Amino acid sequence: MTIEFKWNDIENLREIMDEYGDIDHMVFGENQDGEDQKISIGQENIFVDTFQTNGWVRRNVFWYDGTVEETYLKKWK
Repeated sequence: MTIEFKWNDIENLREIMDEYGDIDHMVFGENQDGEDQKISIGQENIFVDTFQTNGWVRRNVFWYDGTVEETYLKKWK
């Protein structure tokens, strides 16, 4: 299964939350820069952990209401 995320398109993100918000496992992927990603989809938000090449884990949270958060969790390498 392939899910196309358009991070700047709230309607796309809402469709993903509506369709996949009840799955009980993470989705793993890769961004356009070849960085690994761990994605959790809920009915109210999407958590995306990106394992950046600079060694940091960046977490983006996209909320159904359009709010976006970005934090850096820790170094992973």
